[in-house]
Amino acid sequence: MRTSIILIGLVIVSYNLLAQDPFEETSRRVAEGLKKSAKKGNARAQFGLGTFYRNGQGVPQSYTKAFFWLKKSAENGYELAFGHLAHAYYNGRGVSKDLKEAFYWYKRANDYGKMAWMYYRGEGVLKNYKKALYWARKGVAEKNGRAAFVLSRLYANGESVSKDEDKSQKWYKKSAEFGFDRAEFGLGTMYLLGKGVPRDPTKAYHWYDRSSTYPSSQYLLGSMYFNGVGVRQSKEKASYWIKKAYNSDDPETVKAAKEFWEKHELWKYVE
Repeated sequence: MRTSIILIGLVIVSYNLLAQDPFEETSRRVAEGLKKSAKKGNARAQFGLGTFYRNGQGVPQSYTKAFFWLKKSAENGYELAFGHLAHAYYNGRGVSKDLKEAFYWYKRANDYGKMAWMYYRGEGVLKNYKKALYWARKGVAEKNGRAAFVLSRLYANGESVSKDEDKSQKWYKKSAEFGFDRAEFGLGTMYLLGKGVPRDPTKAYHWYDRSSTYPSSQYLLGSMYFNGVGVRQSKEKASYWIKKAYNSDDPETVKAAKEFWEKHELWKYVE
């Protein structure tokens, strides 16, 4: 029992707290503890070690090693690993992209939003709007933002439901409220341009800030700070967000951010 409690503590630290710990040595020591337990077959420790490798905490970042340990953990039945392994397969992180395997593990993880999305787009499974609708409805019951987004698209296009623009808009807004970054970004753009809603740059800023892990939102936050639109002007914060966008994995955003950075000489405002 005592060993189990210690292992659970290690995983909790790895998963939730180390981002707040400024001392690299602490991360390294926890990683060493996880390695010892992971090699003995402990699924919790394998999951923790996989997240460490993915994030480069206490060990050199390695998507390949992250995948290896997350797969071990998932195969040993640790449920938290299911969704993480699915993401690795879906994005080709540490393993060749495999949408069929991704769908399998999303299903094991009961990720209804992702299942609805993949049925809607025909990714890893045959495109099937009825199944997309089924899983989307299950997902929105759990406030899954991606599921609400799929439901919005189904109503917008009249796919397996009667076309209904009002319901489409309702579920699009719900998707944003539930935290789906693509919808948050889209809602921000609607407010910025006054498309379908009254133009309101302050609300646009709010939704871009909510979706600040999304590269396009990072770019627009930088632009809004630079120009003082919807938020008090700050070239220092503009440089921060444009740099984040430049370091993203979205090629179009990277290109736009590079041009913005150079045109406005944002390196002068780095804090």
